[in-house]
Amino acid sequence: MLKTIVLCIFKGFATAMRLFCQALWGVFLLVLPCLGVAVAGPLDEPARVRLTKPCDQPSPGGCIVYVSMEGTITSDTPQKLLTILNDEMRRISAPVVPFLNIVSPGGDVNAAMQIGDLLRKTTATVVSGGPCHSACVFVAVGGVERNLAGVGIHRPFFAQTQAKNFFDADQRYKKMISSVRTYLQDMNISDDLLRMMIAVPPGEMQVLSPVEAKRIGVNGSDPAWDEYVTAREARTYGLNSAELRKRRAVIESQCGREEWMRSLAEVQKREECRRNLRERILWGMSDDKVTRLSKLSDQLCREKPLESDETRNCRLTLAERIRNEDEVRPQSSSR
Repeated sequence: MLKTIVLCIFKGFATAMRLFCQALWGVFLLVLPCLGVAVAGPLDEPARVRLTKPCDQPSPGGCIVYVSMEGTITSDTPQKLLTILNDEMRRISAPVVPFLNIVSPGGDVNAAMQIGDLLRKTTATVVSGGPCHSACVFVAVGGVERNLAGVGIHRPFFAQTQAKNFFDADQRYKKMISSVRTYLQDMNISDDLLRMMIAVPPGEMQVLSPVEAKRIGVNGSDPAWDEYVTAREARTYGLNSAELRKRRAVIESQCGREEWMRSLAEVQKREECRRNLRERILWGMSDDKVTRLSKLSDQLCREKPLESDETRNCRLTLAERIRNEDEVRPQSSSR
């Protein structure tokens, strides 16, 4: 009997201690941010920046280099990325275009914006399978093309404030928000993103749905980049940008939009549809004529510099003749 009573008392004491320790740990986690100390996690080590695939085909427009960034963004992360890009440029003696795969819980906001500026200058593409939380978002929006999952946002905050009073804290906060707003405007991101960030306390995280990320411009193409790419592609087909957009819309209406896809099979079916329709609709010709244009271009335009105005004009001339059903025969070039 005595043994049973002692055992019950011991179990009760053990349970009480376990609950006390859990409560103490919870308080500890709440206090750490106030002390300027980050709670450790699997990604809370300083970001590792690695070159995962070097440039293998230099071109005047820039060679794609694949880079990964994993971990917490710190003050030295921008230099790590810059060193990799500079080393590749020296190796190939040509510009590089980063394709950055980032996984990060966040970190230093100023460092993240420095990385974003660098990505913007190099017309980088940024992808993430998630998480891309907090300051990671400032890195991501620097890319001119962005495809991100697991985007999490909250209000920017100071890891350790040195404010002496409320007035000082207020001035520092306003300066930080102004800096963030200016940066996002420079990245052509809508004010909706900052408004959504400010509404979420630092101790919380709002994970954006794909629709939300697309709507506020976190996912997709930078508007200025889209204008540039559209104009360049329109010239290839002898169109203006407005007409090209109309023809793209026809393809989307027949093949479906990317955000409508709910499975890999649907995505693959959409891409196959786009491949089958793209050239016919953009050239405004039948499949037979598009095939004929491709063969004649290979024969008559191949000696001209790739992607040059001369090559483009050669293709456009052939396309116009084929539309009019003119006879076009390969001619041997005199040397």
